[in-house]
Parts: sequence; C-alpha cells; structure tokens
Amino acid sequence: LHNGLSRPSLLHLDLSAKQAARQHLHIAPDSCVLLSVARLESGKGQADLLQALARLRSHKCQLILLGEGPRMESLKKICQELDLSQQVQFVGFTESTELYYAAADLFVSASTLDSLPNALIEAQAAGLPIIAYATAGVPEIIDHARNGYLIEPRQLTPFAEHIEQWINDSAIRHTMG
Repeated sequence: LHNGLSRPSLLHLDLSAKQAARQHLHIAPDSCVLLSVARLESGKGQADLLQALARLRSHKCQLILLGEGPRMESLKKICQELDLSQQVQFVGFTESTELYYAAADLFVSASTLDSLPNALIEAQAAGLPIIAYATAGVPEIIDHARNGYLIEPRQLTPFAEHIEQWINDSAIRHTMG
C-alpha cells in the first residue's frame, strides 16, 4: 500500500500525550504549535511558512520545523530578518516524530513538490488539522474546510488567516483534526 501509515502509534495520541510532549519539549501550555515535517530544500515551502508566521506576531504561536537539508542556513537567516528566531525551532532530522506530532496543534505544509506527502497522512493520524498548498495529490487527502484547508500556492494571506482562525478557535481545530 503506497503512502500507508508507517507510524500507527500516532493513532493513539491523546490529551495526556499532548501534555507530556509539551512538558518534555518545554512548550508553554498556552502556546499554539504549528508543525511542519519536510526536508529543508527548495520547493518544500518553509520560507513561505516563515512569511505566513511573520504576519502573526501578535499571537503566542511557534513553528517547529522537522527536517534537515541544504536550505537550513538560508531559512535561519530568513528567521532573523523577520525577527522570528524566538518563534521558530529547527529540530533537524529525528526518528522521534511522534513527540512533535503530539505536541502540535496544527500541521502546516507549503510544499509544491510532494505528490502525496507521508507527513500529511501522519498529521491526520495524530488528529491534527492541516493547512497545505493544493498541489499534486494533496487535495486527495484533505477535504477542504472539513479536515483542513487547501490554499493555492504562494497565497500567504489566506494561509495566515486560516492559522489565525485556528489559533483563536480551539473548538474548530479539534473538530477539523
């Protein structure tokens, strides 16, 4: 089965797992955690995610980027330029992704390269609502406005608006997740 769930433990995450993960990662209970899991390379859209996050400075929100790759240093530089260094955590490669999925409130993906990303399947298994670019096979797994939002590539204003909606409304986050 192509794109099957490789981490079935994600199906069993609950509130106690979220609380434990946040405590382990030193994340404030009132912080909204955005998660993105992808190789840091051109076309994966992390720079777009940083631009969208920059529009949300008034919110207690942070972005965790899991992955490594050739764009790491340039993305860190963008963080500095946008004054986001305190809101963005670069984790690098890890096999312990369950910990980060458990700690997250929503999953974000601005990739224009992936046909059907495993990370989106994992996010759904973890009960996370998703905001992603509507490219390739992504619309096949996200039912717009039901379990996530599909955004046209490079449309940062609607991307940021949907993040803000979920920051302000945990009930809709839970329902869509």
